[in-house]
Amino acid sequence: MVELAEGERAIDLATSDHPYFLNMPIWRPPGVMLGMPISEGFGPPGRFTYWYVPPNIRRTIGLKDGDIARVIDTSGPHNLTSFARALAKIAYCNAVMRYGLDGFRPLVLPDIILGKYPNVAYFVGSDPTQPGPPYPRGQQHSVGLGDLTYKSLKLLTASIRLFSDSGASDKGMPFYTVIVGAEGRHEVFPRSRLPKLPRKLLV
Repeated sequence: MVELAEGERAIDLATSDHPYFLNMPIWRPPGVMLGMPISEGFGPPGRFTYWYVPPNIRRTIGLKDGDIARVIDTSGPHNLTSFARALAKIAYCNAVMRYGLDGFRPLVLPDIILGKYPNVAYFVGSDPTQPGPPYPRGQQHSVGLGDLTYKSLKLLTASIRLFSDSGASDKGMPFYTVIVGAEGRHEVFPRSRLPKLPRKLLV
C-alpha cells in the first residue's frame, strides 16, 4: 500500500521490487525473573520494526520529480501467546538435544507448547531494550542455554535470537528468554505399552 498526494493506492509489484516490513514483538522478561506473581498478562507490548525499500521504488511506482509517497506497513497485530509458545518449543527442543529427554525437569513448558497453560509470560519473555548489532552473516538463528538460581531451584534458560544475522548495522534482532525447566531428573513414561513383535517377520 502506498500513500500518494491523491490518496492511498494498492500496487502490485514483483518480489524483487517490493518493500517489506518485519515487526518483531517485544514485552517484558519472564515474570519469574522479575519476581512477579503468576498472571496471564504480557504487560505493555511493543515491537521493533525493520524495513527495506528498494532504491528503484520511485521509478517502479511512476513518481515524477517532486512527488512524495509513503509506503504503508499493513502488518496486523501480533498474537503474543502463539509467538511465545513457538519460542517455548524451540527452547524445549534445544534443551532435549543438550540434556536429553530425561535430563531436566521441564515444569510447565510442555503444557505451554500444547496451549494448556495460560500463564505463558511467566516463563517466556523478551529483552525490551535496544538490541545490539547483528551476528556475523550466516548465523541465521541463535539459541544459547544457561541457568539461573531462583530461591532453592536452579532454573535452566534458553536465550533465543531469530534471524540473528539480519537487521541494521547497529541494530539487530531482539533477544527472547525461555525458562526451560529446572535441574534434576525427569522420569519419562511411554503413553501406551509397546506392542510385542513376533520373533520372525515375513518379508
